[in-house]
Amino acid sequence: MFKKKSEHNFRKEFSALSKRVDRLEKELERVELLEKSLAHHEVVLAKKIADMAGFEEELKKLVRKDDFEELRKKLRRLEQHEELLAENDRFMRELVKELSKVKESHKLTRRRVMAKDHVSRNECEERFSTIREALEELEHIRRAHKRKAEYKDIMVLRKELHDRLSQLEYQNKLLMKYLKKVDELFQRVLRKAD
Repeated sequence: MFKKKSEHNFRKEFSALSKRVDRLEKELERVELLEKSLAHHEVVLAKKIADMAGFEEELKKLVRKDDFEELRKKLRRLEQHEELLAENDRFMRELVKELSKVKESHKLTRRRVMAKDHVSRNECEERFSTIREALEELEHIRRAHKRKAEYKDIMVLRKELHDRLSQLEYQNKLLMKYLKKVDELFQRVLRKAD
């Protein structure tokens, strides 16, 4: 009877130990799987960090501090040119009005010429000087419009830089989330191992 009881207790203990061993083996497999996953994530993370470092280096090459300051100065100059263009627009309207007056005056002069046999030299010089001034002003306006085109190029470059910086910030944000998840996983593994 004593022998049967001890054999029965032994079987119970053996069964309990066997179940415990099975549970521990499953837990060990899970920890090993987590370790593999963690190792894979560390490799991916290292690659992303290397990519980010390379991207930062590329960005540093593209935008040096001196270049950035130069771009700011050009931007200020272009803003001044924009103001000048607004003034030129007003001036152009006035110029068009003046040209229409000159044209009207020319028509009147032509009628007078037809009425007379000749036009005085002073009248001709006066008309030519008015037309010359109008042409000079038009050339000045053309140059101002050319500066505006340069401003657009700088604005495109500025937008590209802003987009790249936004992309860097987004990648950094993703990287920080990823690091947080990896840290949480690692903490869970450490707690379960204890």
